[in-house]
Amino acid sequence: SESSSLGDLENTDSFYGGEACSVIANLDETIKRIDDFLLFERQFLHGDIVCLASDSQGQPGKVFNVEMTVNMETVDGRKIENADCKNLQRIRSVSADDYVVRGPWLGKVEKTVDHLTVLFDDGTLSHFSADGAEKIISLSQDVVEDSLQPLYPGQRVSVEFPSLKRSARWLCGVLRKNRKEQQGTVLDVDTGVAFIHWLFCADISSEKDCVPSSRQDSKNLTVLSAFPHASWQLGDWCMLPLERETNQNFQNAAVIVKTKTKVDVMWQDGSRSLGLDSCLLLPVNMIEAHDFWPDAFVSEKGTSDDRNFPRYGIVRSVDAREQTAEVKWCKPSSLSCIDFEETVSCYELVEHPGYSFCLGEAVYRVGEEKNGESSSYFGNVFGFRNGYVEVKWADGLTIEVAPYEISRINSDENASAFLQDGVENEEDVKQSFMNSFSSITTGLFDFLRKSYAKAVDDDGKYICEEEDESLKPPAMAPCSSEKRGSFLQFDMVSDFSDHHFAEASGMEEAQVRRSWLKTVHNEWSSLAKDLPETIYVRAYEGRIDLLRAAIVGTQGTPYHDGLFFFDIRLPLEYPNEPPKVHYNSFGLRINPNLYESGEICLSLLNTWTGSESEAWNSKSSSLIQLLLSLQALVLNEKPYFNEAGYDSLMGKAEGEKNAVRYNENALLVNCRSMLCHLNKPPKNFEALVTEHFRSRCRNILTACRAYLNGAPVCNPFSVECCERQRSSTGFRIGISKLHAKLLEAFLEKGFDC
Repeated sequence: SESSSLGDLENTDSFYGGEACSVIANLDETIKRIDDFLLFERQFLHGDIVCLASDSQGQPGKVFNVEMTVNMETVDGRKIENADCKNLQRIRSVSADDYVVRGPWLGKVEKTVDHLTVLFDDGTLSHFSADGAEKIISLSQDVVEDSLQPLYPGQRVSVEFPSLKRSARWLCGVLRKNRKEQQGTVLDVDTGVAFIHWLFCADISSEKDCVPSSRQDSKNLTVLSAFPHASWQLGDWCMLPLERETNQNFQNAAVIVKTKTKVDVMWQDGSRSLGLDSCLLLPVNMIEAHDFWPDAFVSEKGTSDDRNFPRYGIVRSVDAREQTAEVKWCKPSSLSCIDFEETVSCYELVEHPGYSFCLGEAVYRVGEEKNGESSSYFGNVFGFRNGYVEVKWADGLTIEVAPYEISRINSDENASAFLQDGVENEEDVKQSFMNSFSSITTGLFDFLRKSYAKAVDDDGKYICEEEDESLKPPAMAPCSSEKRGSFLQFDMVSDFSDHHFAEASGMEEAQVRRSWLKTVHNEWSSLAKDLPETIYVRAYEGRIDLLRAAIVGTQGTPYHDGLFFFDIRLPLEYPNEPPKVHYNSFGLRINPNLYESGEICLSLLNTWTGSESEAWNSKSSSLIQLLLSLQALVLNEKPYFNEAGYDSLMGKAEGEKNAVRYNENALLVNCRSMLCHLNKPPKNFEALVTEHFRSRCRNILTACRAYLNGAPVCNPFSVECCERQRSSTGFRIGISKLHAKLLEAFLEKGFDC
């Protein structure tokens, strides 16, 4: 009937409607939990460089304090909000990847073994190792699974006991006979045994051979950590303080489901912002070498290679726009002996190589005396104050020390010690090595000098240069002295003793084939005929695999009027493999592609991964192409964008601002490079250096004076550019000092300035 049908429909609606409401309610709760878990905010650590999200082009700052609160969910489903992370504890006192201290030794934890205590449902209590014969199975439904730390207090577990071997130690009661499985609750979990890779010994008087055992009881170890409260992340398990009003005999474990971070920031100008929400800040990932912050320890450029630093500086404040810094200068062994305070160019400063400490970094004390009341050898940098470093030592004491009383823990400590022990630097090491084997290298050079006249054809038969006119050195291309000066674009010379690859071996290991000689001959011919006016090359009679090139910096770039020298070696596999190229840097970093070590990062040399069209091609690539690429693509107008990943910033405000600052620094380095070349010109290019700077000295000095008046880098004589964008004060301070040095060097050489 109609009434019964309506009744059935109502019952159906009631049943399914109730089920639907239940499903929707559960779904809403699930979605809310997912949203809460995924709604995480940006976290910052001590020492991170940040800027305001509302002013990303403003001055950057450094995080010097972090306060964190978290929301958690306990194993029994309770929710705790806004818990202070300083009240939280780690479940395990020692974990994998922790840095730990035992006496004068520092090590890194590679593996740990848990020891746990379980209260079984029958009232028995057992303590055993997680790597024992017992099989432990979790019965709890975890909020978040953690494969690295699967056990925690309050967790319900099932323990399967083997019939023969048992490692469990019964603290209360005994295991019933023939009972192979029991269920219970984990009361306590901690690291029992840790396996350590020992890294460093801070006590120079101790026996270095007496390295502690890799297997250590965790009770004998101290974890080295300066800011443990600021390192919590989503999904981490932690321990809550034991609640007194409950009858629980174990601490509550909880998982972090949400974080809230506030940070204190020290800005470059010395001002501070306290308690900033992390959502108001953005991370700054691109830090330039001339970016500094208050309390940083610095030294002057030009003294960083000197191991006896005349003084060091403490940065008071920085003007990011003008690239200047207020610096207090101190004697190297006394903070109380202050030279003076002055405003200096940021381009003239470098991080002090011995005092470049970072917040949280591990350090050890230098010397045998204890630091105040602390007896620890190791600690973490906790802060900076008035030229002192605050160190939190492993025993928990925080003490202020002078920067020369502590040292960083470097991986190349042994190498540094070797260099300091009677040998001044790496070049001296090379020189002493080569002196020991001078007779061997002399014999090798004699062989290589004859390699051009003694070769084999593709059938393996020896030939001589007299038998094949194509193997003779090319005739020098005519050169107008009025147009190019008296220094030839291409020429053959004999002395290659200062060439970077002079000691390179390899040619004596295989016979030099005719095809390789023809390739070299063709390259020489091309260089003799087609070199542009601003590139000069020398080949070597005794080493036909070596060349040296000089490139003149192009006008309109920060490299204008400069000279840049490159040492080239053609391997036996050439042209199937690209040439080896070394930049003569004088220890200066002038370009993102040209390193202080002389290494060159370039796709054409296969030292950088680029597109296939940019890589070396044995059929089409040549030395001419390489030299033109170095001049046009590397020493270009905006070298900042040569840095990997920075090309995406081209045309953007941040990128263009950084490019201008990079150009200012590059031009200052270019001027320093000029002084180096005037003082020590490369062999066989002495005449070029003299001729080049004699003809350009007036232009160089005039450009310096234009820069002093505010002209932008690359365009010293452009009125339009000068009105649109003036150079920074820091750049003008640097160029004023270099102008005086260049003038003095030019006059000393007898140039008409």
